[in-house]
Amino acid sequence: MFHRLFTGLAAFLGIAAAADVSIQSGGRVYSHSIQLTPGVAQGFGIPATSSLTMACCFSIAVPEGATRLRVVVQPPSGVQFAIGIKYGTEFEEGRFDTDYGGTIRANPEPLEVTRFSNPPLRAGIHYIAIVVTRWPSGGRGTVVASISTDRPVIESPQTLDFGTVALGQNREMALAIRNTGNEPLTVNTISSSSAQFRAVSPATPFSVVTSGERAATIRFEPTAAGPQTATLTIASTDPFRQTVTVSLSGTGFAPPTIAISVTSLTFNAQSGTNPPPQTLTIRNSGSGTLAYQIAATQPWLSVSPASGTSTGAANTVTVTVNTAGLAGGSHTGELRVSQAAPAAGATLNPRQAGAAVVAVRLVLTDVATVSAATFAAGSPVAAESIVSAFGQGLALTTEVATAVPLPTSLAGTSVRIRDSAGTERLAPLFFVSAGQVNYLVPPGTQPGAALLTVTVGERVAGTGRLQVARVAPGLFTANASGRGVAATLALRVRQGGAQSVQPVFQCGALPGSCYAAPVDLGPESDQLFLLLFGTGFRGASSPSAIRATIGGEAAEVLGAAPQGEFVGLDQVNLRLSRSLIGRGEVNVVLTVDGATANTVTVNIGPATPIRVENARTSRTTGGTGCQPPTEVTSFLTTDERAYAWWLVRNVRTGDTATAEWYLPNGSLFNRFNFAAATRDGAFCYGPFITIAGNRPASSPGIWTARVLWNGLLLLSQSFLISAPAAVTESLDQQ
Repeated sequence: MFHRLFTGLAAFLGIAAAADVSIQSGGRVYSHSIQLTPGVAQGFGIPATSSLTMACCFSIAVPEGATRLRVVVQPPSGVQFAIGIKYGTEFEEGRFDTDYGGTIRANPEPLEVTRFSNPPLRAGIHYIAIVVTRWPSGGRGTVVASISTDRPVIESPQTLDFGTVALGQNREMALAIRNTGNEPLTVNTISSSSAQFRAVSPATPFSVVTSGERAATIRFEPTAAGPQTATLTIASTDPFRQTVTVSLSGTGFAPPTIAISVTSLTFNAQSGTNPPPQTLTIRNSGSGTLAYQIAATQPWLSVSPASGTSTGAANTVTVTVNTAGLAGGSHTGELRVSQAAPAAGATLNPRQAGAAVVAVRLVLTDVATVSAATFAAGSPVAAESIVSAFGQGLALTTEVATAVPLPTSLAGTSVRIRDSAGTERLAPLFFVSAGQVNYLVPPGTQPGAALLTVTVGERVAGTGRLQVARVAPGLFTANASGRGVAATLALRVRQGGAQSVQPVFQCGALPGSCYAAPVDLGPESDQLFLLLFGTGFRGASSPSAIRATIGGEAAEVLGAAPQGEFVGLDQVNLRLSRSLIGRGEVNVVLTVDGATANTVTVNIGPATPIRVENARTSRTTGGTGCQPPTEVTSFLTTDERAYAWWLVRNVRTGDTATAEWYLPNGSLFNRFNFAAATRDGAFCYGPFITIAGNRPASSPGIWTARVLWNGLLLLSQSFLISAPAAVTESLDQQ
């Protein structure tokens, strides 16, 4: 407190004074005790005096929230005086003990008390006293006390509602922050109780001028469906409301959302053929009803159906490609699934204003590569195996390699293989023609997907893809089809070591006419071995990884290795068990490192073998004494009959024979059972079918006659039935 008590007065006037002393002799006190009205001038009078005189006291009530008290005194000119303010209690008579002011001077400045004074301005009664040195003539003056609230005052809305906003989207609204005070306002922070609501601008701190307004941008970005609320807290320099809060609200909703089961589709096909259709599903993973439409970016790509709606269930869409007119190689397109104009009850999702895309890739291979042993489409092949590539325009002429090492170019045709490691190698060639190339998968080709390129001169004639495996066993067949009787030999080892080789198949004059001839296992002292030839299994991990069965029985594997004489040819030797005697045609199954080769057949004859001679087809039956007829392998639909003729030796009493005739499609046309033999010896047979005017005349193609002996296949013969060539007559015109 300023206990000025005339200490300053005495010093100023040269009068000795001490603290808390009374006014010196001659001083006078006029006690007005007037309550001032803020801002209203109050007059006062002091009689003529020649000594210190105190006019006391005026009072004024300072309300809560006031920031400034200002006292202005206007005495007559030339008067020296002091103003003093005291809080809470009146001045005592003769004591000028002030909390604020107290210095005497001529025309002093107004006395102000603020919240920054020491002590700060407080709410309550303040007493004002005025001291003058002398006033010889007396007179009147005025005193005015004013109260102000010089502070920033923050005002803002109490609530802010964002309405409904889609999940993943946001909505921004302006929040007006006003300063209704008379000092600048500083907004220090704006914080939210939920991350779904936040202030995005302006950056804090920022100022709001006196009686001004500033907009803060508040963003609502819902992450959950349903009503969402939060409290926004604004911290500022308003001394009486350091924080204000705003209640925020909004509703999040999950709009219809396109969800597709795949992001890409790949179709593989050979040029000129269409791959099987594929499917995908589309569903609404949001809420409400989704209306969608599908657009294909390529003319070879189509979908069905091309539009639909979903409330959550998955809709199946069939995707089809049409390869007509497309060149070989890779083609790309897209399926673009977008929201359609909403039907009744459907809504749009602003998050998916664009299209959801399914990438589609179509790979057309001009050239298809298969094992030359199995001809199984799509099956893997092995390095150093013999394979066949099929296509169009693969060579300018037909040419066969005549020497080893095999050439990498024949008739201007070459084949390159790029393996899964990215290494490209030229393939050794066996044979080339316009529609087929036989080649060796280059040694060192790594397992995995590989790319084939056939080049004729400088022109790329075709491309293809093949899957390379470490082993891909295949066995060659007599009819070069990958099915039926094996292209194999039977090795007989007699007691004493003598060896002989016999074929296990016989072939007629027509392609595909080879059949399994009965193998005679001979006496018990003989050992018989099956020498199977194939490709793709020289890379077996170990000898124990090679297994085989004959007729369903495990067969002893005596070894498997490259054949040695022919490039790419592999050989496996199996022992024929005597338990197979009389089994007839049986399957041979080879497995290498878990990969199974194509199934082939052999014919295991009876203990006493039947011997067949002069088997043939003909237009007539044989002559007397079992003289064979003239062999005919091609018949006309106008021919009367087709005979199957054969001579059998070592027939025993009771043996039976059956003739079967098969249509070109492989179905059975007719079966004829001969009477059992009534004696031992040799017999000739000549069953026939009638062609002209019957079913064979309307079914041209390659027919097959099979002969079963005692229920087991003895022989098979093929023949052709075709229509007569058309005859064109020319008439001379006169």
